[in-house]
Amino acid sequence: MNYRDLSLIDIGDKKLIFATDSSGAIGMKENDQVRIDNYRLGRFLAQVPFMEIMATGAEPFYVFLPIANEMEPTAAGIIEGVKSIMKEAGMDLGSINGSTEENMATSQTGAAITIMAVVDGNFKLPKAKRGQGVFSIGLPKVGQEVLNDRGEIMTLYHLKELRKMDFVGDILPVGSKGIYYEAGEMARSNSLELELIFKEDLIYKSAGPATVALCSAPEDKFEELKKLALPVNLIARLV
Repeated sequence: MNYRDLSLIDIGDKKLIFATDSSGAIGMKENDQVRIDNYRLGRFLAQVPFMEIMATGAEPFYVFLPIANEMEPTAAGIIEGVKSIMKEAGMDLGSINGSTEENMATSQTGAAITIMAVVDGNFKLPKAKRGQGVFSIGLPKVGQEVLNDRGEIMTLYHLKELRKMDFVGDILPVGSKGIYYEAGEMARSNSLELELIFKEDLIYKSAGPATVALCSAPEDKFEELKKLALPVNLIARLV
């Protein structure tokens, strides 16, 4: 079954959870549209699916990393960036496989990533409850804005800390579709409706590589969420 951007597959008494993402024309090659070193590209590429997996409370188990460029220097840098995220997630750094393009010269950077988690068959996805608020944590940024960030965007560290908060229900990383769309997805996937509170244009902007995460929580937990030291906004109420 598909759940938001995740795929869940039952295998006997276990369940596999997959999250995937891709990147194109971002890197250090001559025809890339956004310039970023390969190491940081690897980190941003990995961050999105890692967040999607860990938002559910599951732990990443294996990484698949096909890269449409040569090993040196492009893929090597991307791999190191991905491994830095793996380390932050507490993974064995040997739990990765992939491929590179060694036959053709390439002028743009292209890479994809798939993360797999293994959980018990009775694993339950976190749920939001009627009456809870939907909070955005972090600011939506994309492209060069991400590279110029000064501590306003969601990271894997912040998401791990958010998941530890026992009053937090559902967590949903926000990417290119923006806060408003994903808030609606949170409501729909929990069989609820959305009562919009925050109506500024910010909620329609792309959040790039998951620079924002949404969470459901009681509305009186605003100050607790601010302890993450990121911008926090009450976006909506679940009804």
